[in-house]
Amino acid sequence: MDNPKRKGPSALRTSIRLSLQYSFLYSVLSALVFALAYWFTQYEVQDWVLDQMRSDAATLVEIFELGGDEVLVDRVDALAEVSFQNARVYQLLNADGAIISGNLSSTVESPLPDYLSAQALPLAGEIHDEVTGYWLRADDVGPYRLIQGAGDHIVLEILEALGMALVVGYLAVVILGLIVGIRIGRITERRITAISNTLAEVSSGNLASRISTAPKARDDLSRLSTEINSMLGQIKRLLESQEQISNDIAHDMRTPLQHLRQRLEKLRDSPTINPGDISASLDQTEEIIATFNALLRIAQIEEVTVVKGSRGTTCVRS
Repeated sequence: MDNPKRKGPSALRTSIRLSLQYSFLYSVLSALVFALAYWFTQYEVQDWVLDQMRSDAATLVEIFELGGDEVLVDRVDALAEVSFQNARVYQLLNADGAIISGNLSSTVESPLPDYLSAQALPLAGEIHDEVTGYWLRADDVGPYRLIQGAGDHIVLEILEALGMALVVGYLAVVILGLIVGIRIGRITERRITAISNTLAEVSSGNLASRISTAPKARDDLSRLSTEINSMLGQIKRLLESQEQISNDIAHDMRTPLQHLRQRLEKLRDSPTINPGDISASLDQTEEIIATFNALLRIAQIEEVTVVKGSRGTTCVRS
């Protein structure tokens, strides 16, 4: 006979399969969250760079309004000169489209694109090693047209650091999710196995067997275990009550049967029949019949209770 407490490989496979399924779903959701975080960071950093160019254009407009043409040209040339390895590019065009200042040696194609590679820009001088392209912006400063460009190396460095952090974090989340998922799956499987083993012991006749539960546990399995223990206690009480009723019935029937037997033996051995003995025997027979009628009435009451219970009324057979 197989041991009901033995945990088979199928149970372990079920636990691991469920844990892996939840871990996979958790990993997919985490990947989506990290991807959204990466995209949102990229968008915000690019918008920050564009905000810088918008702020610089507004400052140059104020400089032009306060100092005039010469101050504006000098300031644009100064910005172009302090731009280390052309990390930022500037070009100031007059109303005729001629270049009057800046570090771009020729005009940029029109309409101005939002982004150009570093090789496509006519830059004078050395380019930063990590710059692969420029975000571009055009603004009007009085009668002039100001073109600005910001290298993408800062954004790329930020995104590279963020990408490494997200990859490491994602791997940590996946590994932790697998460990926790498998652990929870095995704990759940052990609790289900404990419930199954308890039911198997009860079915084999051990009515005192109960499922061990934590005192303050509030999860579904704990509530189920508590309800099963309550049901098993009720079944045990009903069986004990039925056993007591059977003992009482046996005791009530034994006395009149013994009296009936004694009187029948007396009639068998007596040469003459005593009418009083016959009446007493009939009375004992009536007592036995009354006992059986009581048993029949109990059975009828139980049948009515079962019928009501099948229609939605909770019933307990006793």
